[in-house]
Amino acid sequence: MPRRRALLAFFLLVVVALGCKREEPAPRPSGASAPASAHREPGATGPEVKDIRHIEQLTGGAKADEPLPMIVAIHGRGGRPEEFLPTFFQRLPFRARLILPYGTEPLGDGFEWFPMSDNLPLDAFAADVEKAAHRVAKMITALVKSRPTLGKPIVTGFSQGGFLSFAIAILHPELIAEAHPVAGRLPPELWPSSWPAGKPMPKIYALHGDADTIVTIADDQKLVARLKQLGVPIELHAYPGVQHTISPEMRRDLEAGLAKAAEAARSR
Repeated sequence: MPRRRALLAFFLLVVVALGCKREEPAPRPSGASAPASAHREPGATGPEVKDIRHIEQLTGGAKADEPLPMIVAIHGRGGRPEEFLPTFFQRLPFRARLILPYGTEPLGDGFEWFPMSDNLPLDAFAADVEKAAHRVAKMITALVKSRPTLGKPIVTGFSQGGFLSFAIAILHPELIAEAHPVAGRLPPELWPSSWPAGKPMPKIYALHGDADTIVTIADDQKLVARLKQLGVPIELHAYPGVQHTISPEMRRDLEAGLAKAAEAARSR
């Protein structure tokens, strides 16, 4: 009998112990984003907003809770925000909130926004660019609602990021104040035949090297000519001898353009 009582007591002790054990949280899937927070430290991966992760960086000594101009900077094919940020935007002297989203598809050590192939039908390529632009636009809309923002956001980007800068300005003109595409263009299938009635026209300042053989400046020139016909306030700045890159002169002009756009946002 004592042995049976001892076994029963041991069994009850095990049951109680199992019932009181805390459930451990499930491991985070690879590539999942960190929980949302009001402010991200410089270089930190931001929350996934409308399916797109991003890095948030405050410039010029700005405070997280300060109303700020928002600049969305979109990397090119195969790039990533961690490389794009220090190369072109880390030392912006003016106060702003920098948003650097990750491309939605992995490519090598980086990411891309849409596939590019000579075998891809033109209408399918245009549809992929449009889809990516809509996704970035949704991210911008969500961030503007959750961050104290002065004026409308400013969007810029290189290569595929230049494509999306153009696409957002045309497909979501009410969302942004200015676009500064670098070495970008837009598939003709997405060119507007007329400007939507009642829609604002964001300012567009395009930068392009005239020796670019990957995204030729001729394609950019044709798009700019079409938009000028529609009355869009757009400028194209060509850089002699520059290939598919951002030269020091282009970087200087881009920084100056963004500074001017940020100042305009503060005055609105």
